[in-house]
Amino acid sequence: MIKELVEIDIILKTESRLESLVASDIVQASSVHAELVSSRFKGVTLDGENLILDISRSIFEKCFFTEIKPKQAIFHKVKFKNCNFSGADLRKAYFKECIFEDCTLLGADLSTIKLDKVIFKSCRIEDAFFIHSRLLKVEFEDLTLNKVSFNNSQLSSCIFNGCILNECNFSDAIIKDSNFPSTYFGVTFGLRSFKGLMLSSTQIMQLSQSLALEVGITIDS
Repeated sequence: MIKELVEIDIILKTESRLESLVASDIVQASSVHAELVSSRFKGVTLDGENLILDISRSIFEKCFFTEIKPKQAIFHKVKFKNCNFSGADLRKAYFKECIFEDCTLLGADLSTIKLDKVIFKSCRIEDAFFIHSRLLKVEFEDLTLNKVSFNNSQLSSCIFNGCILNECNFSDAIIKDSNFPSTYFGVTFGLRSFKGLMLSSTQIMQLSQSLALEVGITIDS
């Protein structure tokens, strides 16, 4: 059986389509190197460790990455639709020109990740970590970020459009040339990172409670 092999190379150079595949047996091998180009996946469950993934120009729909911990992962021009990344460990992964639409990222570890021209649209992102990560021209559209940490990360030319930021932490982050149009701020930490940004008067009022907490001011309700 496949799971008895020591090492597996999955190389799909041509267009492929896989549906309702449970890949857990495959990735029980000690090493899996998957190079997938112009492929489409639906209902795929991908988990395991020591994976080496190089995926480009592909679509994942209703797929599960909940227990994935790749050794190396590169995604280029990949679209994820209705996928679940809850609990995924994607540290050091690289996503370029990718789209996450209606995806769930609960407790996902995205530390030290690199995102270049990536869009998160209508996703649920909660208790996730973007620590020591690099975000370049990343767009967060119409979603709620709840208890998400951007500590020590670099955010350049990013847009948070129509979002709700609740109990997010930007401590020691570097935010440059970024914008927060129509975004609501709940309790937010690391306000020094917002230096030089242009915010509306309403957004500044929303951040007043967070500022009070950071400097130790008690608000009398």
